[in-house]
Amino acid sequence: MRAAAQLLPRLNANGASSQQIKKAVALATEHEDASVAFERAARLAAKTRSWNYFGKGAMLSLMAPEVRLALEMVSHEESERRALEGELAVLEEAWREAEEIAGISDNMFLPEDISKRLTEMKGR
Repeated sequence: MRAAAQLLPRLNANGASSQQIKKAVALATEHEDASVAFERAARLAAKTRSWNYFGKGAMLSLMAPEVRLALEMVSHEESERRALEGELAVLEEAWREAEEIAGISDNMFLPEDISKRLTEMKGR
C-alpha cells in the first residue's frame, strides 16, 4: 500500500478529465477495504490485452487512467485513515488525563465530610 501511495501519483502526474475522476471516485468508493480495490484492478488488468503489452510484463502505466487514479485514492485514504486513528488515540489519551486532573482539582479543596456525603449520594 505504501509503495502504491508513492508510485501512483507519479504515474497520474498528467491529471485526469472530470469524467475519469468521476469513474475513479466510483471505483474507489465501491468497497471499504483497500485491498479489494487492488485485487479487482489486478483482475481487470489481467483481462486487458495492454496489461501484458507484447511481453513487457505487467505495466501500471498501461492501466486505464481512472483505475490508476482510483488506486491512488484508495492507497492515500488508507494511510490518512491510519494517521487520523493515531491522532484520535492521542486526543483520547489527553482527554483522559484532563478528566483525571479535573477530578483531582474538583476534590482538592472540598471538606472531607462533603466528599463522603457526595460518595454516599452517588452510591444510591
